[in-house]
Amino acid sequence: MSFDWRHYFELAEYMQTNADSFPDAEACYRSVISRAYYAVYCLARNFVKNVDRQDFYSDDHQKVQNYLLQHQDRMRKRVGNQLKTLRQHRNKADYDDTLDEHPFNKASRALAQTRRILQNLNDLPQ
Repeated sequence: MSFDWRHYFELAEYMQTNADSFPDAEACYRSVISRAYYAVYCLARNFVKNVDRQDFYSDDHQKVQNYLLQHQDRMRKRVGNQLKTLRQHRNKADYDDTLDEHPFNKASRALAQTRRILQNLNDLPQ
């Protein structure tokens, strides 16, 4: 049975809600951003693989993003743009020593963006 990547999003929401109970809330908020991104990246990758018959590997983040951005379908382009923005937030959360805004706010925005991407992926024709 294959993994349901939406569970990463559910984990991110749980972590956001319970961040204050973790020893380091900032680490938790940064992880929220990362898990939220990976949830929609993997779902988008699998959508492209299963519906568009384009196969990508696990580390092809830029290729999946570019495929969607260059697609003729307006909704796929939108998902590509949203994925690009969320990936930028994920990279900052994973690699930058300091963040340009409070980690809670960044995590909240990442979750909201993830919800929009999930909705847009659901709206794409299968």
